[in-house]
Amino acid sequence: MVFSCYTVIYNCDFVIVCVIQNLCYTVIYNYNYVMLCIIQWLHFIVFFFFFSTGVCFRMYTERQGLSLGLVGWVKNTSKGTVVGQVQGPRHQVNEMKVWLSKEGSPFCRIARAVFKNEKDIPKVELSGFSTRF
Repeated sequence: MVFSCYTVIYNCDFVIVCVIQNLCYTVIYNYNYVMLCIIQWLHFIVFFFFFSTGVCFRMYTERQGLSLGLVGWVKNTSKGTVVGQVQGPRHQVNEMKVWLSKEGSPFCRIARAVFKNEKDIPKVELSGFSTRF
């Protein structure tokens, strides 16, 4: 069994990251709760039925990511798609995948969303959720 742990203090919480048999678990402890979660990382591409400019998709994606407690970024492409990266607890990342696939901004019509490079990571590598240009 492969097992390793390290501790990080983040915003007055103790975060212990454990890797057990190649799965990364993050234990977040503060005075109110203890949470065990797997941190996930992925890239996404969202395709639209029409050019994505002017539908505020990046703004809504940033808001949704922050509301789910995720970190990452979002960016328009010259091909009319939106690309980005999301990192956070697996459950919230899965909620974001559903949102990116089916909901998005109220002004857009999503054709499909593609998710690439999904993997478990020991800790988030970004901070905040931003729009890139």
